[in-house]
Amino acid sequence: MAKLTVIAGGKSATERFEALVQPHYEVLYRTAYRLTRSTHDAEDLAQEVCVRAFPRLAELERLEQPRGWLLRVLYRAFVDSVRRYERTHVGSLDTLEED
Repeated sequence: MAKLTVIAGGKSATERFEALVQPHYEVLYRTAYRLTRSTHDAEDLAQEVCVRAFPRLAELERLEQPRGWLLRVLYRAFVDSVRRYERTHVGSLDTLEED
């Protein structure tokens, strides 16, 4: 089961973020797994969502339903990673000629 790991402390931004994201983290992970079809990539993608969302904690706290916002960030991060992969992984001309 996926779990968000956060260092314990007072009423810090980290604890507020954990309280806000933890109820949605399992859904984020499962959605990431469906998109990537890989446990490792799903963990990375869910963590990427947290990295992108943490600086926007104040905005996230104002949302009535943050799950939709988090899932949208997850989808955009997935699309970005696919585009980045396609740009960096170019096939060789030898394989193109064989096809």
